[in-house]
Amino acid sequence: MLQVGLIGVLGIVTSGVLERFKNTLQQRRDDSKLRFDVLTELSRAYMDVKLVRRKIQASKAFTAAEADLLNQNQVLFELHMHNSVHLFRQSPELAGRLKTMEHYLNRVANEPDSAERRDFDSFGFKGFSRAYGDAAMLMRQDIAGR
Repeated sequence: MLQVGLIGVLGIVTSGVLERFKNTLQQRRDDSKLRFDVLTELSRAYMDVKLVRRKIQASKAFTAAEADLLNQNQVLFELHMHNSVHLFRQSPELAGRLKTMEHYLNRVANEPDSAERRDFDSFGFKGFSRAYGDAAMLMRQDIAGR
């Protein structure tokens, strides 16, 4: 009777441990997918900003439609800046890069007399581009587990 009870308890404990392990593994997979999705969204937003920049370079005009697109991307960078704290290990560094990008787009889109707007179609974009490259690298390192 004691052996039957012991086997039952061991079975329950083993099942509980295995279930917890399985849940932890699934949580890691979910977190990894979220990180990858953030990187994908960030890359898409960066490319959208580049396309707006190229359009402005070609037309030599900055329209309300371009300002709207830049504002939409700015909000996306801001959202990821706030959410990165919970997803990425190097979140302070990542948040700093995303803040640089968000601040830059805010000035380009909403401050017509800013240096960022004047230089958006030329060398002024380099700081934004560098911040994106650094942010993407930090995200990839976290996704790859390095």
